[in-house]
Formats: sequence, C-alpha cells, structure tokens
Amino acid sequence: YLLSDVFKKMDIKVSGSATLDYFSSYIWRGQVLDRDGVIQPGFSMTFNDLTVGYWGNWDVVNGDTLNSDESDYYVALNHTFMNLITAGVGHTWYGFPGTLTSSKEICATLGVLTYLNPVFTYAHDYEDGKDLNSLGHGDYYSLALSYSLPLKDKYGSSLEFATTGGYVD
Repeated sequence: YLLSDVFKKMDIKVSGSATLDYFSSYIWRGQVLDRDGVIQPGFSMTFNDLTVGYWGNWDVVNGDTLNSDESDYYVALNHTFMNLITAGVGHTWYGFPGTLTSSKEICATLGVLTYLNPVFTYAHDYEDGKDLNSLGHGDYYSLALSYSLPLKDKYGSSLEFATTGGYVD
C-alpha cells in the first residue's frame, strides 16, 4: 500500500501479469527443443515503459535425452509515439540450469498500431563464454501480425488472431 502512494505521487503506472502454460512440445524460433510436454510459467511487472520479467520452460516428463529446462530473465523499455508507432529495446539472459549453460540477447522492436499491428523485431544472441552447441549465437528477424476482435459480453473478452514469421541467421 505504501508503494502505491509513492508510485501515484511520482506518476508511475504499475501493471503486472502472470502466465502458466502447458504445451505438448517446446519449439523455439522454429527449432524443436523438446518433444515432450512442458510447462511454461512467466510473470512480469511494468512501470510506465519499463518491463522486468521471468519466463521459464520446465520438462513435465523427461522421456528423451534433451534437457530443455530454461529460466529467462528480461528487461525491456517500450514506448508509443503519437498513439501510432511503438518502439522498444530489451535484454534477456537465457539460463539452462540442467546443462549449466547460458546466453544473452539484445533486441529492438518497431511496430505500427494499425489494422494488423505489424511488429518487426531484430534480436542478436551472443554467448557469454559457455558452449551452447551453436544455438545461442546469431541474429533473429521476425515480423508479427495480430488482430483483436472484441466479443460482445459483459467481461470485455476478445478473440485474438496472430501470426509470426521469422528468420534465424
């Protein structure tokens, strides 16, 4: 309660989110990292334009030789200009506790708030001196499109359509 008063006085808007997803396999940027079921928890806090967060991937059953457990920590700064253009920069630390390896990534995004909300992302993964079997070094480009169809109900629900195409170099 004390922090909310401080944030209000400083005109800092605070929001947060949490997710807990289950997937039958783990695919990252087109690469199958685990063919077994995984749980992917995440949470983030946003303070005006600054977001800090955690995202994880945990094996449900180790039915293969892959060790895809992952803990990622990230920070991003995003801003909207003229209620039309979005731009952002960020950094992620990828940790793979089962293999004692890690990697780092810097990224930049540019989007337009129009009908399909296109967002272009450039990311550069760089190793921190620990072997990742060449998975953790390179460039990634993506273009995401999305559309939100509001549903007429008392809860403010919507139907979301989205797609992303990417290229790994």
